Amino acid sequence: MSRRELDRLARRDEGCATAFIRRDSDVYTQHASRYAKVVGASLDYLIDGVGEPPTDEELEGAVKAAREALQEQQERERRKKKRAAA
Repeated sequence: MSRRELDRLARRDEGCATAFIRRDSDVYTQHASRYAKVVGASLDYLIDGVGEPPTDEELEGAVKAAREALQEQQERERRKKKRAAA
């Protein structure tokens, strides 16, 4: 998964994943839980490498769920805009 895709699925601005990987403290603390959720990892694992990494199945399931949630949110926003324009 690209950093851009990770930002999109975590609903973060583009470039946040790069700052997160560099451990930019401001971005790091603000976005850690969203990134952990997108990749199906615990915060302990994501931040400190403590514990088990997510299995391939957990990773795939978490990414799929994040993609579906993003699509649902985008659809709700489209319907809201459509109602407001009517």
